[in-house]
Amino acid sequence: MKRIFNRQMTLKPQDLLVALKLALPGRKPAPYADLAEALGMSASEAHASVGRLKVARLTVMEGDWPVVVKSALKEFVLHGARYAFPATLGGATRGMPTGYAAAPLSALLSQPEELPPVWPDP
Repeated sequence: MKRIFNRQMTLKPQDLLVALKLALPGRKPAPYADLAEALGMSASEAHASVGRLKVARLTVMEGDWPVVVKSALKEFVLHGARYAFPATLGGATRGMPTGYAAAPLSALLSQPEELPPVWPDP
C-alpha cells in the first residue's frame, strides 16, 4: 500500500522580506532575477518565496506578476510574524548591537544591567 504524505508548507523568514519588497509603493512588475538581485538572493529563491507567499495567501498573481494582498500582509506583520519567526537567544558572544542596544535607541533608553543583545559577528 502506498503511503500518502501531507506536505505542510511553511514560510521562511526570507519570504517576509520578499513580501515587503513587493509591497513597496510605486514598484513596477519586474523579473524574478531583478527582485532577487535587489534582495541579495538567487532568482530561484525569489521564485520559491513568491510561491510560498501565494500558498499563504499573502500574494496573488495578476497575469505573470505577484501582487501583495496588503491587508493580509499587514495583519501578518502586526500579529503573526513574531510567532512564526521567534527570536532565539544564544549565549554571550561578540557581535553587532541590536534592538535597544543599537543606535539611536541606545542613547534614548536606559540599559539594563546585563549584556546587550547582539547579532553574532567576529
